[in-house]
Amino acid sequence: IIEYINHVRIMKAQTLLKESDTKIGTICELCGFGSITHFGRTFKDISEITPKEFRRKYKILQTGKQEQVNL
Repeated sequence: IIEYINHVRIMKAQTLLKESDTKIGTICELCGFGSITHFGRTFKDISEITPKEFRRKYKILQTGKQEQVNL
């Protein structure tokens, strides 16, 4: 059950990372994680990249540019 809950939380975090400029620490709290360390570890376990990398890659895909996006 915990794995399912974490998966749902991470899916919500991915949506927030894609659709907003909300700080990662705030997204962590909004998704129900009490620790940013635990959030980062869980996000990477599920997504295979960190939240920051996820946001950067998504923004590059959205803009169609190969330049690095400053976060």
